[in-house]
Amino acid sequence: MKISLQILSAISFAGIALLNAATSPEVLDYETVIQLARANNYAIQQAEAQLEEAEGRSMTARAGRLPAVDLVASYSRIDENRLETFGGSAFGDSQSWSADIQATQPLYTGGAVTSSIRGTRAAQSSAEAQFNQTLQDAMLAVHQSWYAVLLAREEVVVRAASIELLQKQLKQAEDRFETGSVSRFDLLRAEVALANGRPPYIRAQNQYRLTIVDLLQVLGLEAPAGTDPEIEGELVYAPLEMDLAEALSIAKQNRPEFLSLDKLIEASEAEVKGAKAGYLPNLNLVAGYGVQKSNFSDELDDTVEGWTVGVQGSWRIWDAKATKGSVLSARSRLRQSELARDELDLQVGTEVRQALSSIQEAKELVESSRKVVEQAEEVLSLAEDRYSVGSAIQLEVLEAQLSLTEARTNEVQALHDYSLAAVRLERALGTL
Repeated sequence: MKISLQILSAISFAGIALLNAATSPEVLDYETVIQLARANNYAIQQAEAQLEEAEGRSMTARAGRLPAVDLVASYSRIDENRLETFGGSAFGDSQSWSADIQATQPLYTGGAVTSSIRGTRAAQSSAEAQFNQTLQDAMLAVHQSWYAVLLAREEVVVRAASIELLQKQLKQAEDRFETGSVSRFDLLRAEVALANGRPPYIRAQNQYRLTIVDLLQVLGLEAPAGTDPEIEGELVYAPLEMDLAEALSIAKQNRPEFLSLDKLIEASEAEVKGAKAGYLPNLNLVAGYGVQKSNFSDELDDTVEGWTVGVQGSWRIWDAKATKGSVLSARSRLRQSELARDELDLQVGTEVRQALSSIQEAKELVESSRKVVEQAEEVLSLAEDRYSVGSAIQLEVLEAQLSLTEARTNEVQALHDYSLAAVRLERALGTL
């Protein structure tokens, strides 16, 4: 998986040039929410910065294979009393200068440079996979906040419908009280029922406002000082069928965590080899050209110049076990990465099973709650008809209204849970 910074930039900002990260738009729908998250979510932006860091490290490692060119210049002036004399004549000059340009090409580093390049490339690929992981985690958080907003809005609708039913019931009680067909007790009970229905409605409205604020925070936006943005979207139910074997296969192919750890293991293997290079010698080809003031002239512009070429080698024969310690640490990090990879296999399998189980539970709850809503609506209709002809008491109508409100609340909660379970399954599969 190769993700260039140019592609990442295009993903983050395509189609959203007019969206300002400092303020929220007047209308929020699903597509706008996703685009805003990609452009403004802080976790995604930090992951992009980490990608740049990994690319920089890889660039630095590749430079170790190429020649380095240094320009060195110096000027010095010494006390004339420090010049040696012989037979009354002074040797040397109180002023001197030199300028050299030198190129150094590594010939042999014991595999240190090659291992470094291999390790940083693997680390860069691991960073790209980690970016994908961060992106999916961020999108999961965005979906959770988005569905929470939709749920809160639907709960406001349910509570508003309940208030409307209670107002209707109060109006019927008032009309019948005026005609003398019911007692003041029925009228007071209808008034109390309506009063008791208002606090849940007020709390639902406040919860709706709070979920919008939470969503804007996840998107990296500031909450507006005035009116909250209008929310456009619905909780939908689209039954999903997938067996465990298929889900596990998809997860192992798509979860970015697998690729990230695989590349981290590769980088750790290269690090072990690079650490072992400390036991081996280094050999460099050195070539240069320089000019300097002549030591046998008092004139600063009297110079000698020429080229040099040679080979430099070094071999540290004793380092107080520093190399051994580096190798030991690198092997330990490799072993930790391998264990993390094995643990990930178990973790992903557990997450997939949990996600499929949640999907099944939410599916059954949606289908069950929809049937209950239909039944509750029918019960309320029958209770109102019976109450209108005097064959039922007011309490039956109020209980039917309460049951319908509860059934509708359960239905929107089930739809929310199913939507959330579906997106969590996508995250478990690595396809979000």
